[in-house]
Amino acid sequence: MTATVEEVCNDPDSLFKMWTAKLSPAYTRIFNIIYSNYPRSISKEDISEGTGVPIDASTFRNGLSKLRSLGLIKNEGTELKMHEDFFE
Repeated sequence: MTATVEEVCNDPDSLFKMWTAKLSPAYTRIFNIIYSNYPRSISKEDISEGTGVPIDASTFRNGLSKLRSLGLIKNEGTELKMHEDFFE
């Protein structure tokens, strides 16, 4: 029995599309605004405002946690940004 291995994209735009297909709509909105800001970091307040997901909502906190645990984003002081490895 042979397992099928999913081909991994290696350019940032293809990776972005792959991940957005796997994330929930709210997490995708959060991911999109952070991705769109790269290489700059962005505040949680600006992410919340840009996505319409309240900063005090569990969806917001859990979305950031999920994106961090996947290695897609990282903290930069009090702000967030895409992890550089995503673009290498």
